Amino acid sequence: MDFMMPDMDGYEVTGMITANPVTAAIPVVMCTGHDTPQDRARAKDSGASGFVTKPVDDTALDTVAGGAARTRRERGRSRRRQPNAAEPS
Repeated sequence: MDFMMPDMDGYEVTGMITANPVTAAIPVVMCTGHDTPQDRARAKDSGASGFVTKPVDDTALDTVAGGAARTRRERGRSRRRQPNAAEPS
């Protein structure tokens, strides 16, 4: 996800994805040419699973993608352990 987009920035979109229970388990990796500590912190705060800079280095992308996949599995396990509010107790 690039954070420089026309109508809504990538941070907003990432926040929407991670806040929605239906899409929260989808890992989002920020991919941008901007690499400051503030950019990384904002990506993390928005719910991004990882961060890579352009031009993308294959090794860095493999590392971040692997971490994002682990995050997705952990989120999925966590969701399965939570009782469904719609089900009667």
